[in-house]
Amino acid sequence: MRWELSQEQEMFTEALDGWLGRFAAPAKVRKWGESGNPAEFEQKFVEEGWFSAGLAEDIGGQGGGLLELALTAEALARYAAPSSAWTASVLAAPLLPADVATDVLAGGGFAAVAVDATRPFGLADSVRADAGGALTGRVATVLGAERAKLLVVPAKDADGTVSLYLVRVDDPGVTVEPRRLLDPSRAAADVRFDDVAGQRLDIEAATALDDAGLRAAVLVSADSLGAMDRMLRLAVD
Repeated sequence: MRWELSQEQEMFTEALDGWLGRFAAPAKVRKWGESGNPAEFEQKFVEEGWFSAGLAEDIGGQGGGLLELALTAEALARYAAPSSAWTASVLAAPLLPADVATDVLAGGGFAAVAVDATRPFGLADSVRADAGGALTGRVATVLGAERAKLLVVPAKDADGTVSLYLVRVDDPGVTVEPRRLLDPSRAAADVRFDDVAGQRLDIEAATALDDAGLRAAVLVSADSLGAMDRMLRLAVD
């Protein structure tokens, strides 16, 4: 079977590539990596409308779907642009209430799913919730947590089932410990919860985590493809 991008998707890819060529030049990317503060790029990425491409309009997105998200991930990796806040937020946004997701995609604060990036996405055995919804536990290597203001936290309830809870990073009892990675375009952190009051989300956790995990796998693959493409071009040159 022959599969090709549509004309609209080709135009999207070309436009994003041109934009990144202007706003994510190597000198700027190096500066953001050395300073550890990619806020300049993130703000511009939101303002120009790229941040919400590929997500449903009813949660504040620009429309499109997983393919547009994959094209974005591939392009960001091709330029080694800071992508953790975007990746984490587009994985978290479909799990959030619509009004909260809209605020995230408009740039009011990034979000992340509090799962260990080194383990299968659906595992939720490191945070527990008591009968009142208070969360206790620690999650290592959470992608984008260092840049996030909101966290979607999978936690085991008292009856052993898994639920999703919304937590604000500045809530009492939340501690975010940034990790320094070899690749400065990526940001991750360990997150600890000490009796944190979480807002239980009205969503079926297992299904939502499975879906998010599949989307994460596609975006990681697209990211790897973009980085590989850039390295191949550099090697050939």
